[in-house]
Amino acid sequence: MATRFLVIILLLANMLLFGIKLSGDMITVTPVMGSSASIFRPNAPMLRLLAEVPAGELQNRSIKAQCFTIGPMQSSERMGELKSSLADLVSELQERSSFAKISEGFLVYTTPSRSRAQALEYARELGDMGLTDYFVITSTSLNNSISLGLYNDEHNARMREQALRALGINARILAMYKSVEEYWLDYRIVNGNDPPQIDLKEFVPDTLISAITCPAGPEETVAELIATAK
Repeated sequence: MATRFLVIILLLANMLLFGIKLSGDMITVTPVMGSSASIFRPNAPMLRLLAEVPAGELQNRSIKAQCFTIGPMQSSERMGELKSSLADLVSELQERSSFAKISEGFLVYTTPSRSRAQALEYARELGDMGLTDYFVITSTSLNNSISLGLYNDEHNARMREQALRALGINARILAMYKSVEEYWLDYRIVNGNDPPQIDLKEFVPDTLISAITCPAGPEETVAELIATAK
């Protein structure tokens, strides 16, 4: 009997301790505003989910965008000046560079000799024939050839070649090129704005403004994703 009474007392004590602990851990929860409640913010723009915007509307926005490129320029300093002058007039300025082959003229030359000694001997023979504007090439793939003139115009080079061949000289023509780095400046016109008037002669002669396809921006990308999803 005493044992049963002791067990009951222990159970009541544990329940009392558990109740005290539970009351200490309780957290007051503030009710969350229901979905029917609204918050009014004056002058706030209307927001729409991307999925709610018709793809045609996004595409119409992108059609109005105009993109142009200015170039080529051989001077990075000039391009920097032009970029600074356009910074407040256009948007999305992007500089880029590429390499291009530039003509250095047309070389009239003879076929290479087997050795430098043979090339020098042949050069003396050409001198005896009355030729004066020649020299032995000692580098590049034309080593031990004899240069007979460098011409800017291909027609003049052909005339020289024919005249030498008439003298029995096996002359040839080689178009000469060099690789140069060219700079371009791409930019986008903000919708509704007119293209800026630029005096390109102030920067680099023979530089042109050309219309290009605008790179895909956020609107174009979203329109494509929506069209694909449908």
